[in-house]
Amino acid sequence: KVADGGWVPLVAAAIVFLLMESWRTGRAAMLSELGRVTAPLVQFVPSMTSETKVEGTAVYLSRRDDAVPLAMLHNVEHYHVLHECNVVLHVETEQVPRVPASKRASVTDLGNGFYRILLHYGFMQHPDIPAALEACSIGGRKFDWMRTSFFLSRVSIVKAGAGNRRLQPLVRSLFSWMQRNAADATEFFRIPPNRIVEMGARVEL
Repeated sequence: KVADGGWVPLVAAAIVFLLMESWRTGRAAMLSELGRVTAPLVQFVPSMTSETKVEGTAVYLSRRDDAVPLAMLHNVEHYHVLHECNVVLHVETEQVPRVPASKRASVTDLGNGFYRILLHYGFMQHPDIPAALEACSIGGRKFDWMRTSFFLSRVSIVKAGAGNRRLQPLVRSLFSWMQRNAADATEFFRIPPNRIVEMGARVEL
């Protein structure tokens, strides 16, 4: 029956599998490369004692809770400045439908004006970062939204040199296309658009 039309679902399944496998492989390679260029929080925080600080609070969204967000590294590298209060924010989706509000957030004081906030959501919940942070306090005070900025890294996938390529050309092209068209994190997390600062990052794969 393949010749009589049975090839259609087979081709469709092959395309879906190729897209899913390209996303899985590409994302794993991207996260591995990002992990290579970043630094552990436990080493970074003590080294920032002499860095210039400006007023306000900076919230850095991070894919990991133990590493320095790329946007924070770029701030230090290019501007040599940090905010007086710096929050590394990591959102974790748990393997349960819903996480109660009482267990939503955990705050850790890392010292030197740095804090780590972990937000926990169930897989059926839609994250709302501003609402979750309203219930948090850092340094004994609540968030002042007029003095708080959210920093995000916008990752672009580029072709690596011949000796450093980590993905097949077709997989890299598909993953790069899907990465560009992925859902906007600011809308997904309901972050106010007028409080966002985006910093670009190029990853060679």
